[in-house]
Order: sequence, then structure tokens, then C-alpha cells
Amino acid sequence: MRKRVQKHFVLVCTILICSAAISSARVFLRWGAASQSTRALQALGGKIAYEAAVTINGGKAQLAVLNFNRPPSALVPEIRRTFEVKQFGFAQGNTAVAVARSENTVVRLIALRLGGPDRMLVFKIEQSAADFSSSNTRPDAHLLTALPGYPGSVPEFFVKDNNTDSSLAVSTARNAPETVRDFFRTRLTGSGWTAALAPTDKAHELLRDQSVAIYLKGHRLCCVMVSPGRAGTSRITLLHKTQGMK
Repeated sequence: MRKRVQKHFVLVCTILICSAAISSARVFLRWGAASQSTRALQALGGKIAYEAAVTINGGKAQLAVLNFNRPPSALVPEIRRTFEVKQFGFAQGNTAVAVARSENTVVRLIALRLGGPDRMLVFKIEQSAADFSSSNTRPDAHLLTALPGYPGSVPEFFVKDNNTDSSLAVSTARNAPETVRDFFRTRLTGSGWTAALAPTDKAHELLRDQSVAIYLKGHRLCCVMVSPGRAGTSRITLLHKTQGMK
């Protein structure tokens, strides 16, 4: 059970970090051995925590998550040298992002500095140049077809983990969060989904301020997260998971 929870946690972390980084990451320098990217990170002391084939905004990718028990101050310069990227560091918080290119292969590196002084996770996403271009383009349709899209909402980001049959989509809408939440509650319960948390549950109270609703339907689970945007708009995050997948 713990391994399964860890896999789901890694997926969500990857999705959220990629969502924040995907529009700002840029290619700095070519790297001469992109096909050996995972092996290069292992040589620097990384241990593989998770690997999966994923889809990001319609572009295919190979994801590897590596755990490092080394001080980031020593590790980050080595990663810069190995992948020949100039700007890769934690100047703006606990996340560092870089992209390296070698011929037809592109590697995106996303490092997350953890609580301890000697702990760091590195998310490595490897793609062809064509798939990388697709992943950096916003979807022109709602790609998470297992759940309804909010009418008039604009797709922003989509990722699917093919190993666990988990998908997450982010979109924006010009309506207030309360209106959006009411729409999903009505549509989902009307099509056979059941709210997983009752109003009196302590877990429900903890999640209420974060605007998270969880629904179940057979072996399927979904989370609906709606947060306020600017001028009465909403940011919608939908997570869908078929339970029982590895």
C-alpha cells in the first residue's frame, strides 16, 4: 500500500511542477548524450524512485524520478556540468528547472529540494523534439475525456501516467469557483459518481478550504479542485484514476 501511495504522490508532484514549469522552461545548450540521461544521473548518486511512460499535452515522454541524498549545493553544479546547462539552481525557491537538447532528443530536468539539507528529487522527462514541441503547446481540446469539461473553459495542461492509468487536466473558466463546483457536483452525481467525503467527515473539513471534492464510481476515483483566479475566474484541476492499476 505504501508503494502505491508513493507512486500516486510522485505523479501529482510531477504534474504540478510540470504545470508550473512548462511555459517558462527554455533550451540553454546542447547535451551530447541525452539517450543516457538516466544513467548519467545515477552516476551522480541518484537512485530511481519511479519510472513511467507519460503523455504531456499530447506529447509522449519517458519520466524518471530519482532521489539524491547529497547536498544540493554540491550536486547542482555537477548536474549543470553533466548536462551542459548554464542556468540550473534554486535562486527562486525550492524548484530548479533546465532543458537540454541533443540532436532529436530533449531532456527536461526539474529538481525539488526537500526538507532535509541533503535531500533532493530530480524529475527527468525525456522526449523527442516533436513530442517536446507538442508538450509545450496548450491543448486545443479537453484531453481528459473520462470526466466532463466545464462549458466554455480553456484547457491549459494535461498529463497522463500510462503505468497507473492516472490523468490530470488543468483548465480555466470565466465563472466563479462556486458556480464551477456546483456544475461538477451536479454532473458527476447525476452520472453515477458518489461523493467520497460526507459533510461531517473530519477529512472533509480539512479539505474544504482547499476546495477539493473527491468522488468514486466503481473502480474509478476523481478529484475536482477549483481555486479562484483573477476577477472572478476559476482554475480547475481534475484528477482521474482507475483504481487497481499497478
